[in-house]
Amino acid sequence: MSLMLIGSLVGLLVIIIGIVLYPALKVAPYAYSSARIRAAKGKLLTKEELHTMTKGSYKDVLLLLEKKGYPEILNLIEEDFREDLVHKSLRLQAAKEIRRLIDYVPKQHRPFFIQLYRKGEISFILSILRSKTSQFSERHKLGSLILPTKYFKEDDIKLFASMTLEEFISKMERTRHREIISKHRKDILAGDILPLENELMEKYFLKLRQTARSDPVLSRYARQLIDIHNTRMALCFGKSPFVEGGKIDSSRFAGVTTIEELKESIKDAPFAKHLQPCETTTDVVKALFRFRNDYGKSLARKNGLDISLLLAYSILKMIELKNIRIIL
Repeated sequence: MSLMLIGSLVGLLVIIIGIVLYPALKVAPYAYSSARIRAAKGKLLTKEELHTMTKGSYKDVLLLLEKKGYPEILNLIEEDFREDLVHKSLRLQAAKEIRRLIDYVPKQHRPFFIQLYRKGEISFILSILRSKTSQFSERHKLGSLILPTKYFKEDDIKLFASMTLEEFISKMERTRHREIISKHRKDILAGDILPLENELMEKYFLKLRQTARSDPVLSRYARQLIDIHNTRMALCFGKSPFVEGGKIDSSRFAGVTTIEELKESIKDAPFAKHLQPCETTTDVVKALFRFRNDYGKSLARKNGLDISLLLAYSILKMIELKNIRIIL
């Protein structure tokens, strides 16, 4: 009887310890990363500082950026404005931020953030293909490779620009996208990259949704990105294929021919209010951009130790870098 009593007490003690320790163990992976991100978040440019930058001189802007965590930007202080050098400096900053964030993120969430930034690689590939296939190829500037990968390095941009279309396709057939590239080889050579673009984005968002399952916050954001993507595709007012997996049924975008019809199709989306004042396609693009910024700020206001703060910083930092490129 005494042994049974002791066993029961031990079992009860284990349960109590588990109840006490579980909350601490649950947030432990975020303690260090959240502290580092909170410190980095304090250097994000405020709305007032961005406004000041729009009115300042080139050198004034560089000096402000140096104080806000862009030390390398001062290397340009003695140079006359050169868009290529500015963009290169900002690309290096973006790459550093991405690597730092991925290092801070708990291991179970790293696949999501790695996949999130792989969209840049897809955009880079498509920009090169457009420059080689479009009848208005001279209008298509090569995209920027923000984060070098196993298949793409910063120094490859000039090499890719000098390649023929056939040579570039052959290069792409040795990357992670080889199967899709090979499948659409004939279309690409004929100057039609839309089928390739659609399938690349479909595969990208499928993997993003899969990796987002590690946390409800990430899963919700992945679905929002799909809805934003479909909304932008609907602006073509054609029969663009839409990606499945968003909160909005993709069939609601089919047949949209006006901005008002688009607003109706997304009336249940969290960004519906942002689109209400829109009258042009440019207005819609800007409104979606503002929504992402507002969403990032709402996540940043949460005080819990979870993935929200890291995702918020990721969103807000990438938006900040885009704003800086626009200003400079």
